[in-house]
Amino acid sequence: MIQILPAFQEPAEWARFERELRAWLGTPYRHLCMVKGRGADCTLFVGGVLLACGILRRVEYDYYAKDWYESADRDMLVENLYSHFQRHRAEGYTIEKLPPTAELLRGDVLGFSTRRPAITNHVGVLVAPRLMIHCVERRGVSEFEYGDCWRRRLAHVFRIMTERND
Repeated sequence: MIQILPAFQEPAEWARFERELRAWLGTPYRHLCMVKGRGADCTLFVGGVLLACGILRRVEYDYYAKDWYESADRDMLVENLYSHFQRHRAEGYTIEKLPPTAELLRGDVLGFSTRRPAITNHVGVLVAPRLMIHCVERRGVSEFEYGDCWRRRLAHVFRIMTERND
C-alpha cells in the first residue's frame, strides 16, 4: 500500500536535506542568483536546495524586480512556488499548501508577509521548532530564531511530501 507522508520525517531524508541547507550557510544575498557560496535570494536559495536534493528536476524563473511585492495585486510568490513545484517535482514527491495555523514540521517551507498583509514576499525553511534557515539582505543565508516576530508574519506553509510503500 502506498502512503503519502511528510518527506522529512524519514531520518535519512531529513539528514540529506539538512546537510544541503547548511551547506548554503554564508552564501551572500544576491537578487536573482542561485549559486551556493556565491549568491542567492530567498526563493532561489530554497529552489537550489530542492534541486540539489533531487526533489526538483529543475528551477525556472522569469525576471522579477527586487521590490516586486510593493505593487503586486496578488500573491505571486505563493502561486509561482506551488505551480513550479507541481511542474518540476521529481517522481515520488508532491507538495501540500497548509494554513499558517498548521502544526509545523522540520523541512516545512514557510512563506511570510513582511511588508503588506496578503502578499507573501519571503520564504525560509524550518529546521527545528524555534530555528529556521533563510536568505536575507546583509546577512545572506543564515540561521535565525523562529520566534514571535516571524510567527506573526507567517502567511503560508508548504510541506514536501513523498510516497512510501508499506
